[in-house]
Amino acid sequence: MSPETHIRLCKAIRRIHDQLAGMPDAAIAALPEQTTTTVHIQPSGHRGDDTKTIASVDALGNALLGHPGQRVAMGSGAWHYDASGCEGPIQLGIYMSVSSPEDRAKDQELARLRAEVESLRASNAEEDDARGERHDRRFATA
Repeated sequence: MSPETHIRLCKAIRRIHDQLAGMPDAAIAALPEQTTTTVHIQPSGHRGDDTKTIASVDALGNALLGHPGQRVAMGSGAWHYDASGCEGPIQLGIYMSVSSPEDRAKDQELARLRAEVESLRASNAEEDDARGERHDRRFATA
């Protein structure tokens, strides 16, 4: 995140604070005494990049609640990386979807296989070049 974006984010959160602090007494009186408010913070922008998603959630979890996140299986079969917790009466939902362990294992295996194919292609190209040079030398002396 750029410093400018960070400043805009902080200003927006400050405006929310000011609006809550400026609520009229009648509106405050309408709230139940034991109100717990949930604020969801989902650092989007890293879709498909679990490493960056996890780093973002960890940064927010550590800054706001003093702890990093962890992988959590959702009932739907999806996975979240979650650093949620409470700050006083506010429940902070700091999370973002990530790949399942199975999908991560498949992605790692796919990356390994792609690297192996690329290595074989490079090796074959070198062999082809060497064969071509031998062929050229044979016909050059004939």
